[in-house]
Amino acid sequence: MRETLSPATVSVMFRDASAIFKAAVMDWRIVASPGAVISVPSPRPRKVEPVATESIETIVGAVSPRYWALVI
Repeated sequence: MRETLSPATVSVMFRDASAIFKAAVMDWRIVASPGAVISVPSPRPRKVEPVATESIETIVGAVSPRYWALVI
């Protein structure tokens, strides 16, 4: 496993762990959730790069017309 995880991955893992700890608090298994004092990093915005029209046309030309709707 990599040493660092993306902020989005950390956020998902924290959400899942928080749900488990919240259930434990509600069941009186633990007194308080340790996640109450942890801050989660905000996800980095990602730049979306659309596929070039020429690439789409090449793919459409390579597949059967029956599958064009899947490509376009």
